[in-house]
Amino acid sequence: MNKLNKLFVWHIAIAFIIISVFVYHYAKPFNIIVLHTMLISSLYTLAFYTARLISRLHRPAFKFVAPLLFTLLTTILLFIYTTNFLSNAFWNNNVSLAFIITYLSDIDNVLEEVPFAVETLLVLTALIVIVIYRLYKKHALYLQTFDDRLKRKDSKIFFFITTITPVYLYFSFSPTYPGIWDGEPLTSLALKTNIISYLINTNEDFSFNDNASDTLNPELKNIILIHADALRADHMSSYGYTRDTTPFISSLLGQGATQIEMGLSICSESLCGMMAALGSRHIDAIGADTLLINGYLKREGYRTFFAGSGNFSWGPMDSIFAHDIDYFARADLDENFTIHDDSIILSAISKMPAYEGVPTFFFLRYMSSHPIGRHFSQFQQYTPAEKNLLTYVFPAFADPDILLNAYDNYVLQLDDFVHRTVNLLAQKGYLENSILVIYGDHGDALNEHGYYGHYHNLHQEEIHVPIIFVSNNSDVIQEKFYATLNDILPTIFEMNGLLVPAGIEGISLLNKTADRITYHDSRTGVYAAVQKKDKLIYKFIYNSNNNEKSLYNLSNDPLEINNRYNEEKQRAELLLHKIKHQFKLD
Repeated sequence: MNKLNKLFVWHIAIAFIIISVFVYHYAKPFNIIVLHTMLISSLYTLAFYTARLISRLHRPAFKFVAPLLFTLLTTILLFIYTTNFLSNAFWNNNVSLAFIITYLSDIDNVLEEVPFAVETLLVLTALIVIVIYRLYKKHALYLQTFDDRLKRKDSKIFFFITTITPVYLYFSFSPTYPGIWDGEPLTSLALKTNIISYLINTNEDFSFNDNASDTLNPELKNIILIHADALRADHMSSYGYTRDTTPFISSLLGQGATQIEMGLSICSESLCGMMAALGSRHIDAIGADTLLINGYLKREGYRTFFAGSGNFSWGPMDSIFAHDIDYFARADLDENFTIHDDSIILSAISKMPAYEGVPTFFFLRYMSSHPIGRHFSQFQQYTPAEKNLLTYVFPAFADPDILLNAYDNYVLQLDDFVHRTVNLLAQKGYLENSILVIYGDHGDALNEHGYYGHYHNLHQEEIHVPIIFVSNNSDVIQEKFYATLNDILPTIFEMNGLLVPAGIEGISLLNKTADRITYHDSRTGVYAAVQKKDKLIYKFIYNSNNNEKSLYNLSNDPLEINNRYNEEKQRAELLLHKIKHQFKLD
């Protein structure tokens, strides 16, 4: 084997190990390993022969160009590997080029609460490039010597792979339907979303499309959904938390609001939680043509208003939100706001005209309660809460008290934004005849079960979320003990006197439910069934990745410390059977 082939084999072997760990850890299809190996072989082959082509114009340049091209390619690949490992850990998906560009363009604001984060990243990147370049210069001498004797037959296997890979990619991959390439880190860069730019209203005067019906029912209420990303119920003072993190939301309870004692998200991730509240269905049952609550209400003569921070191009969001929206203020596409800045919601509402009698639907997404939201210094009430770059990316390295304080500060900031939002809506008359719902899409673990963040499991810290109804007829809600995000849509419709759509998975809370089983999904191979019998609640968690089974009596063990699988095996196996049937795991 010549020295070039040895060099290629080393790179492919390292890439093979990295992608194998990636596929195993995040439960990706195993064909990704083969596909990724083909791409890596092709990229390094192209890099080498690009250097040779340049050297034909100026032979001495080869010894500088070849190591430099290999260095840049290796550095880019390391960056892609790192971002995809982090992205799957935090968001359960690979990054696209649009995602990288969006966050890099806003990196100083994304990391603004971490001292010297941007400077540290730049210095670290420069050091990595220098180290890799020196390694190539020292140990890959073949990259510094132009060899006319090297023929294509000496590296025919790599030429063959480089030839068939783009052909195979062309016929088997599409950005709209990646097929077997779905989940492969490099092809994920090509995945594009349909940015709904025609819905972006930023600098011009506010105006609604006029869709009011001539037969509009004057009794229809304005509907306002306040979607708080990563908001845990047990860290809100309205739910009994010892710190006064939600003074405004708590005050609503004294004014007749109804708070669901045990509210659960359907999933431990954002998109699934969002679709449960908007569509009353599991995310797998929702497509681009599925009617969400705004679609149903548009057909009743409603105006629809969306505003929020965060990445609305994540996964299939753009295609799902591509219709039935009259006005959309998106921080991720507005140059006047950073991507995670909830201030865009206040700005958009402030531009709205006063309530004119036409019922309006609001969907307002807040990132203040999420660890990556934009956080402001005036809400640093609980200290110490400072993080560095390492603990920002890897929370397990941080002092637990720092992360706890930081999270409680996030909730305090969210409460303030909700307070100001409600005040603005009240000033414009939208609260006089309204149904307001405050809810979290999922929670966020703080090492209660040995991990941080979400997507990991379905313990209470990840799916116990607030569900709070605020209306002048909130007292009609009878089921105040247990609900899921799926129940928001049918409850709103019944409170509003509208026919509940067929095909949804939730139930109206205007009626008490004695017995009920709900199903939950981490989107990472962990599933749960929650069985409610009056005031008794059992949760069974099944990890399909390692066959781990846990049964908890949430009524007596809300912290999920005592696994009762062996003591109540019959109940556990019954719930496992139901999970496998629900999610078609058999």
